[in-house]
Amino acid sequence: MSIVPPFPQHYNIYSIYDTRYAVLSKEEGDTLFYLYVSMEYIMHTKCFNVRVYVLQDGVWRMQTSATTKTSSLLYDSKPMLVNNKIYFFVQDKSAWSGVLLLDLSATSFSAIKFPQGVNYGCLNTKLSRADDASSVYLIKLKEFQLRIWLCKGDNWSLVDTICLHDMVANLRMSDRIIDNEQNPPIWIREVGDNAEFMFLMMSGCLLYLDIKCRKLRIWSEDEPSDPIHPFMMFWPPKFPALKDDPTRFVFCP
Repeated sequence: MSIVPPFPQHYNIYSIYDTRYAVLSKEEGDTLFYLYVSMEYIMHTKCFNVRVYVLQDGVWRMQTSATTKTSSLLYDSKPMLVNNKIYFFVQDKSAWSGVLLLDLSATSFSAIKFPQGVNYGCLNTKLSRADDASSVYLIKLKEFQLRIWLCKGDNWSLVDTICLHDMVANLRMSDRIIDNEQNPPIWIREVGDNAEFMFLMMSGCLLYLDIKCRKLRIWSEDEPSDPIHPFMMFWPPKFPALKDDPTRFVFCP
C-alpha cells in the first residue's frame, strides 16, 4: 500500500493565505507524476510566490519556485497543469484580469489578458486543455449564453457560441425534475478536455452538456458533494485477461 507523505508546510506572517495549495498530476510516457503546488500571496510586497514539488521515492522534492508581482490572485479557482505549464486565474485591481502562466522549464511567469468584455467569475469561467500543448480553451457562461475561446500564444479567438435557453426548455418538457422557474441560476461545475463536454448545475441537478453534439441531459438529480474529475475513455473498456490461478477463487471469511 502506498502512503502519500505529508505535504511541505510554509508559513509567512505577511501572507493573506498560508494554506493554499493544489495537487496536480501529469503523464510522461507510462509514468504518472504528482505535483504539489504551494501558492502564497505577500500583502506588503504584492508578490505571488509559487513552490512546486514532485513526489519521488515517497518524498516531496522541490522542483521549482518562482515569484511575480500582482495586485490580486483569484483563490477561488484551481490551477491547471498543461504540459509543463501551470495556469492561474488572476485579477489586477488596477488594470486587467486574465491568466497567469508559470513555465516550469524556464521558471518564469507570463500573463495573458482575457478577451475584451470578459470578466472572471468562479461559477462561470473555466479553462480546458487543448490537443495542442501550447493552447488552452477559455469557457465563459453568462446567463444562458456559452462562449468558448481558444488561446494560442497570447491571442484569443472565439471558436464557438452556444445558447442554452432552448436546450433547457426542451429538458423541462421531457423531465419534471427541472423547475419551471423563468430564469433559474445555472453555473459551470467542471469542464472536460478540448472543451468537448461539461457539467452544469441548475435547480439542484447536475447536467451534462455534449458541446460538439449540442445535447443537454440530466446526469444526476442531486448535486454531488465530492469533486468531479471529468475524463474521456474508450467504451466498452478492455480489461486484461485473468490468469488461470486457483488462488483467485479463494475467499476470506
